[in-house]
Amino acid sequence: MSYAYLVIAAIISIPVLVHALGIRAFGFYTLVISLGPILSVFDFGISQATIRFLALPDYDEKKKVKVWQTSYFFFALAGAALFLIVLALFQFYFFRLPISGIVTNKIALMFVVATTIFFSHINTHFLTLPQSKSRYDIYSLNAFIAGSTNTWIAALAALILPSILLIASVRLAGVLFTLLTMWLYSRRHYAAVTIPRFHPEAWREMISFGVRSFAGRVFSALEAYGLNFVLASYIALQAVTYFSIPQSLIIKAAGGISMLTLSLFPLSTSLLTKDGIFKLKKLIIWLQASVLSLGLLAVGVIFVFGKPLLLLWLRNPDLVEQAYPILQILSLQLFLTSLTPMPTAVFESMNLPQIPSFFALLTVLVEVLFIALLLPRFGVNGVAYAISGGAAITVPIFLFIFFDRFRKYEKSLAA
Repeated sequence: MSYAYLVIAAIISIPVLVHALGIRAFGFYTLVISLGPILSVFDFGISQATIRFLALPDYDEKKKVKVWQTSYFFFALAGAALFLIVLALFQFYFFRLPISGIVTNKIALMFVVATTIFFSHINTHFLTLPQSKSRYDIYSLNAFIAGSTNTWIAALAALILPSILLIASVRLAGVLFTLLTMWLYSRRHYAAVTIPRFHPEAWREMISFGVRSFAGRVFSALEAYGLNFVLASYIALQAVTYFSIPQSLIIKAAGGISMLTLSLFPLSTSLLTKDGIFKLKKLIIWLQASVLSLGLLAVGVIFVFGKPLLLLWLRNPDLVEQAYPILQILSLQLFLTSLTPMPTAVFESMNLPQIPSFFALLTVLVEVLFIALLLPRFGVNGVAYAISGGAAITVPIFLFIFFDRFRKYEKSLAA
């Protein structure tokens, strides 16, 4: 429900922001907000490790407290480091783009974006608690609060004053309010230990699991959001808008499909036993069949109704002429990547996060090779061809290895 709300809010807000800011300014705005998803993955897998250890049924409660405090300590420290990194990125990259007439108060924008990422990183820690306890009603408050300020409230602000600084400030307010909400929820469980503290023994356990999933999340984020920086650097800010709008639709569609598997990570962690493996197997088959059907439906809608729906939505024929071919090409990526969240969650539950990490790296390497070959010839469309081609090569291999490893794990429990 929360994800459906976010998709509807984004559908409402994107055309408003494009018309209010203009195509070039929206391209720059897209680059700026891409920093959040990219930098949020630089957690060395600690968020996933925290969820896993807090969800383990036989894990000592005192150890869980140490995991919680260590996670808090890490995210506060990492958030401070990312704050400084964002300042450097603005000085050495963003301010060197052709942004004349787009941003007036550069220094204020730089500090607002850096502060947003700092508090967002801390909020990642607090979001691990409701996930580990499968309290997705609490977890979804993040979507309703921060998601609203990132979409329709930001669009309303842009109608009042088409300023990227104002929109960034609205987003910061949403992050702060979400953080306060999650902090209050955490006090119900760890009232006496809601301060950060470093525990070496907990850190060793967390990092040994986390680093194996860390690389995969980094490369997945770079694949999803880093391409905008390539387009801004080698083509133009307008190209970012042409590519980011269909890419955003694909990401939201794939995310909506993968919502089916959101709770599978903590759940599958508790079902990897001799008594629970049959239930997990049935759940995997049901989920993957459902995702396959939804993926095919989404691709069909794109090819049959995609262009008229884009025209109705964006009300900009020139923009649609550029964006629709990219949307068609990326539909293959949508179909394939929607099949990967469930195997990834189960691999992490099996303490094998290095396998999806390896395939995330392999996918990015294949895409980089394709981009180098296709970008000079096909421009923005070449980037779309590259990422769909990379998924077409690596995803089938990943799925084959997943079902093979799961079958072997099931046999080991029966032995």
